[in-house]
Amino acid sequence: MINRRLKLILWDVDGTIFNSDEIYFKILKNEIKKKNLNLTPHFYATHGLDDCIFHMGLSTEEIAEIKKNINCEYYSDNILSRLKFKKNAKKTIESLSKKYKLSIASGEKKPQIERYLDFMGINNLFGFIGHGQMVQGRKGNEEYYNLILDHFGFSKEECILIGDSLFDAQALRFGIITVIVPTVFTQHQRFPDECLILKNIGELENLVG
Repeated sequence: MINRRLKLILWDVDGTIFNSDEIYFKILKNEIKKKNLNLTPHFYATHGLDDCIFHMGLSTEEIAEIKKNINCEYYSDNILSRLKFKKNAKKTIESLSKKYKLSIASGEKKPQIERYLDFMGINNLFGFIGHGQMVQGRKGNEEYYNLILDHFGFSKEECILIGDSLFDAQALRFGIITVIVPTVFTQHQRFPDECLILKNIGELENLVG
């Protein structure tokens, strides 16, 4: 067991619990294609994921147009029919919710997170929703984690974070054990040695006990 004092598990959403990262990538790729450009998983991952659009030589006007089109589609109810759990995610979350407190720790907007959780039927398993509008800097700000921990009354030594990207690995700087399950995109990222890397979420139960 990686943390004998473990009481709380923090969960990233996009790419960790759901395939929403894949949905976003496809929408972005289609918009980029309209500009006669190609977007690969490697470029997407190594140029800041969603921020990769700023590294493609596009004008400010083109970027604004693309982001507007993406948001129109991605934040509509249409994508819910395309939403799926990552491998073993639902089973693992349901099982661990019987032993530990669970919280969302995402950089996404709260209404979007709530839509996902409600639609997929797991909203009742999380005691708190950490979202991208809580504090400036999102998961790169220590106060983000403090707000979640204060809600439960736990310390950093009593929690771990499960994520898929370098955004999640920032939690290490604040003394939070971080477990990474790389995706088809983030497998191209180089994670700090302190991160615990799993092949899929199903391995988590053996890790935490």
